[in-house]
Amino acid sequence: MKRNLLTLALLSTISLSSTSAFAGVDSQTTEASNSNQFTKSRFIIDLPQPLLSAEQNNYFKIISVKKADEVKTGVYAVLAKSQSKYHVYWVHEDSGLVSTGSLLTNDGFDLTSKYMDDMKPPLDLSKEFDKLKKNGVIFGSSLMPKDDANAMYIVYEPNCGYCKKMHIKLEPYIKKGLDVRFVPVAFLRPTSADTLSSILGASDPLDALKMHEMGKPLPYSKASPELLSQLAANSSFMRTLGISGTPGVIYKKSNNSYVITGGMDDDELNRVAMGLMKK
Repeated sequence: MKRNLLTLALLSTISLSSTSAFAGVDSQTTEASNSNQFTKSRFIIDLPQPLLSAEQNNYFKIISVKKADEVKTGVYAVLAKSQSKYHVYWVHEDSGLVSTGSLLTNDGFDLTSKYMDDMKPPLDLSKEFDKLKKNGVIFGSSLMPKDDANAMYIVYEPNCGYCKKMHIKLEPYIKKGLDVRFVPVAFLRPTSADTLSSILGASDPLDALKMHEMGKPLPYSKASPELLSQLAANSSFMRTLGISGTPGVIYKKSNNSYVITGGMDDDELNRVAMGLMKK
């Protein structure tokens, strides 16, 4: 997990330490100027003053606090939100340390990702998807039933190398029945919209997409004003969801809360894809 740059905003109240609070933590660790001084808060523990000061100064909003049961000492996950992004801070109650970054167990399990997923409020994108389906364009590996509980949406740019790699990794799961739906966008090259016009105009857009990715020529088709309008709606959808690059991946968890992420490693992709197909 990337270092949380918001920590830099706390320099007036936090001194940086290069030592982890305990073994198994891969993170930047910070210590309050008075580590034994905790200020009363509205949560299950009294949070260190630096976190409260950061919230008071509008660097972020603290959403919730949860004890990390996997850690024997008193360690708590603090979920904070800055603009549309969520971050997890770790409060080490005994030492008064505050850390951010990946908190790993001895076997390499990332507790930061786990608690980020567990603590984030359910994300409802139904309105955004209604707009997309009304004004945008989607194509996929299935008949795309209205119920998308089993679907994985991919925000895809035809000239994006990472999108091509993602599609290649998805192929075995598509053959097994994974419902993959592509949300095409055009911004990397002036020819992107025309390339998508050729793909979408084919009798089998998914097969045409594969041909394009293999470098095989497709019959040229200039993007129509209607398609340009649909691609603009897709781009608006992408921006609204906070997706800054491609591929973007969106899917639903078992509680119907949407997850927004980017490229996934093989293990994560397998876990998500198999979970969607089992629903």
